[in-house]
Amino acid sequence: MTPDLLESAILTTVAYGDVFAFAPSPTEIHRFLIGTPASRAQVERALAESPVLRRALGHRDGLYFLAGKDHLAPRRHRFKKHGSWLWPRARAAAQLIERTGLAIGGLVTGSLAADNADEHADIDFLLIYPAHRTFLSFALVRVMQKTPGLGLSSLCPNYVLASDRLTIQPQNLFTAYELAKGVPVFGLEACGALARANPWVRRYLPNALPSLDAPRDPTLPRPYGAWEQAFTLPPIAAMEAFERRRKFKTDQRDIGIDLEERNKKGSMDRHSPTRSFQTLSELRYRMDLLGLEQHPLYEEIRSSTSMLDAEMSRWGQESLGEEVMAATGT
Repeated sequence: MTPDLLESAILTTVAYGDVFAFAPSPTEIHRFLIGTPASRAQVERALAESPVLRRALGHRDGLYFLAGKDHLAPRRHRFKKHGSWLWPRARAAAQLIERTGLAIGGLVTGSLAADNADEHADIDFLLIYPAHRTFLSFALVRVMQKTPGLGLSSLCPNYVLASDRLTIQPQNLFTAYELAKGVPVFGLEACGALARANPWVRRYLPNALPSLDAPRDPTLPRPYGAWEQAFTLPPIAAMEAFERRRKFKTDQRDIGIDLEERNKKGSMDRHSPTRSFQTLSELRYRMDLLGLEQHPLYEEIRSSTSMLDAEMSRWGQESLGEEVMAATGT
């Protein structure tokens, strides 16, 4: 049975969640529907009536998953319960960072934003900093995170985004999903500017960012803080430049990101291509099993993971060669 466009989008969306052992609700399937716009009523009707979806998907306790993966439903409920314990800590951390004035906007990201945080999860944050003191501000947030008594030990400020460099790179399904699922916790103007700087997300997730249609004040809030004037002093400006160079160097060493090159293109985010490659490779595998080669994004996903084909072919040849050598004694 060949799925139609909506069925294909729903199956791809559930398959993407399966990469993270995540069972979405109908509301979440609609919001993060991949590659095809549809109303919530259309999604819910397809889930209820489509023979294709009934065959390929299971459902339990209001959640959907690939057929045979019923265990994901109780797992999701357990993680949502754990998330209800983490969210007050996330909000308290956001309030503390907002009061310092180090960042002008913040979103909770990662597994907590998806209500899929296990008992070992950190609280991932995407923070937006004023352009003239981005890296010193990030360094000070990291110092706060490691300071005993502040309650920030589980805080993980993953991304360094400057207010004048909000475009996310690389632009693919993985980074679109990471951005779209972020939950703003302070600095709504800056968070709105982040969304508007990345309208390309709609190509992958057409239902995910309705805020793009809302009128917004194009100006970002002015940074504040007791030390704001100090950041204009030449010695502090020199420290900012030094910290930027140091951070760019360590990021290129540790996660393979040339931020100097990304900065020239107007982006400063630290998404590693490894993460998106692994996720999209897992998604492509599931799409192949489900017969979703007709999905509008399949060819892009396939081509973006073509390195996997080359690597697997090379691995297979090397393994075969080793077996032949062992068997022949050569």
